Amino acid sequence: MNKDLLAIRKWAEGKPFLIALIAPQLAVSARDMHLAFRHIRERRIFDHQYPMPPLPAWFAMYRSHSKINRFTRALFSDFSKFGGEGVELGETILQEVRFFRRGKLKPSEFVPSPEDLKELLPHLQSTLSASFQEIEEDFFETPVDPQIKKAALQLFTDMEMESSFFIFVLIPCWLLYREHPTNVYRKARQGDLDALEKLLRLDPLMLHDQSIGKRIQALRFNNKAAAYQNLLEAPLKRPKARITRKKMKYAIAGLISGISSLIKKPLTEPEIRALFDAVANDSGASPIDTDLADSPEAFAKAINRDRAFWLHMFLPDKKK
Repeated sequence: MNKDLLAIRKWAEGKPFLIALIAPQLAVSARDMHLAFRHIRERRIFDHQYPMPPLPAWFAMYRSHSKINRFTRALFSDFSKFGGEGVELGETILQEVRFFRRGKLKPSEFVPSPEDLKELLPHLQSTLSASFQEIEEDFFETPVDPQIKKAALQLFTDMEMESSFFIFVLIPCWLLYREHPTNVYRKARQGDLDALEKLLRLDPLMLHDQSIGKRIQALRFNNKAAAYQNLLEAPLKRPKARITRKKMKYAIAGLISGISSLIKKPLTEPEIRALFDAVANDSGASPIDTDLADSPEAFAKAINRDRAFWLHMFLPDKKK
C-alpha cells in the first residue's frame, strides 16, 4: 500500500481542479460500493432498517426528482472533508454550463479571470489536500468518527423516504438497467411488458401502484394468462442481473467522463483507466485494476454508455 498516494497524486497533476478533486474520490469509492446493495430486498442498508413507506408518497417519488436531489446534496456535502464546498463548486459550475449552453452566458463570463484564480488558489489547494487526506484514511481504514456515523444515520432517518428511494430504486435501476426509474415507470405505465417486469422485480411495492395495477389486470381481461402470471410472480423474484464491483466501476468511470465533458476538459479512455490503475496501485490491491476490460475499445464503450446516463441526469434539457 502506498501511504503517500504517489500514483493518484501523479495522475492528478496537471488535471483541472474539479477533476483532480472529484475523480480520485469517485474511483476510490467504486471499489466496495456494490457491497452496500446486498440487502436491498430486505430494505436494509448497513445498520439501518427501513420500514415500509407510505405508498402514495413512494409512488410519487417516480415522478418528482426534487426530493432525491436534496438528499443527494445533503449526503455528499455533509459527510466529506471537502463535500460542502465541493458540492457548491460543482453546482455553480453545472449552472454556468447550463447557462452557457443556452446562450445566457458569454465565454468571458464563464472563464474566471486571473485575479479570481489568484484569490481562489489557496482555498483550492487546501480543499485538494483534504481530499487526498480523506482517501488516505479510506485506504488505511481509519475508524469513522462516531459523530459522523451518528449524523449519517440521522440523515437516513430524517430523509427516510428520499434515502430509501435513492438506495433501493434509483442507483440499482441505473446499475442494472442503465435507465432512470422514471423512464422504466413511464414505459411500464404504457404497457411495455419488459419494463413492467423490470419494475416489479426491482421494486415490489409498485405492484400496488394504480397505473401499474391497471396494466396487469388488463392482461387478465384480455386472456393473456402467461404474461399476467409472469407479472404477478415478478415481485417475488430478484432482478435478472446483479450489482457487481465491475458494474459499479464502469458506472463511476462514466460519471467521471461526464463531469470532464461538462467542463470541456474531456478525459480519454487511457486517462480514466490510468486513474483506476492508480487507485489499485496505491491501495495495495494490484499494480493495475483487473476489473476493467482489457480491451480499450470495450472499456471506452462502457464509459460512453454510462456517460450518456449521467449527462441526461445533469442536463435533462439537452436533446441527445
